[in-house]
Amino acid sequence: MNRLLGNPLIQVCLLWLALSPAARACPICLGMVPQTPTLAEDVLAARDVVLAKADGADGGLVVTSVIKGDSVLAGQRATMAEAKSGGLFILTRRDDAAGWKLQGASALYFATFLPAIAALRSEAPVTDAEWVARLDTMRPFLGHADPRIARSAWAIWAGAPYRIVKAESGQFQRAGLRQWLADPGMAGQISLWLVLLGLQGNDEDTAWLTAQAEAAWKAGSDKQLAALLTAFTARRGTGAVDFIEQHYLRDRGRTLEEIQAALSALGLHGREGAVEMRQRVLAVYRVFIAERKPLAGIVARDLAE
Repeated sequence: MNRLLGNPLIQVCLLWLALSPAARACPICLGMVPQTPTLAEDVLAARDVVLAKADGADGGLVVTSVIKGDSVLAGQRATMAEAKSGGLFILTRRDDAAGWKLQGASALYFATFLPAIAALRSEAPVTDAEWVARLDTMRPFLGHADPRIARSAWAIWAGAPYRIVKAESGQFQRAGLRQWLADPGMAGQISLWLVLLGLQGNDEDTAWLTAQAEAAWKAGSDKQLAALLTAFTARRGTGAVDFIEQHYLRDRGRTLEEIQAALSALGLHGREGAVEMRQRVLAVYRVFIAERKPLAGIVARDLAE
């Protein structure tokens, strides 16, 4: 039997590569850190979504329009301590027991955003066609001036399976992605822009990503490293895998966080890449398991997660 295939940990890897769930999200796009719910997620999970107008200094609100839920809500009154000033506010409610959640002030642009979200099916699992529809719906709202809308659109794109993001990445111009990467106001969304740049970049972007990967290694930085190495590998293919193997998996000076980020990037391309990439990633896992026995479990654990 081939020694590579005979290794039990490699067999686990192969099984995961073959049976990875079709609807698996892209945690690298999300930045691999816990995220608080967005406005869009609250709207999707809510039974009722309304606009309500403040009618007094005590936080009293009167429902003026129903975005989602029973039309009888119109005209009903709610009291929110946070809504003491005048204006129109967005409220969501999962059920009667949960009570209303104040989502902040409304504005004219919510007239298109909220119905677009409310029209999406909230039940899991989300089919490929539904993912494509979600991304198409949210694309115009990326980078919106209102952070609630911008973050909602970003989270839906970043939460989609990588293969769907890859298939839909043609909606982006690389110049726009570079602009967003340079925008300090979008610092929390960098992982997605890096991944998309890896899919849509040109030779100039390949050189930039290469320089960024080398700089991150020299600095010992793990900030956005999984996304950076994912984009770098998308541009450079197995050449980038060689870099990751030499500079991260064989380098005894790397931190555990750096190694985990490197393995996450390799795992993503191992699952989603062509046969040549799969074989190269598995070969790297074999080296890692042989040379870093105390850390060998990370491979199986990361793939299983």
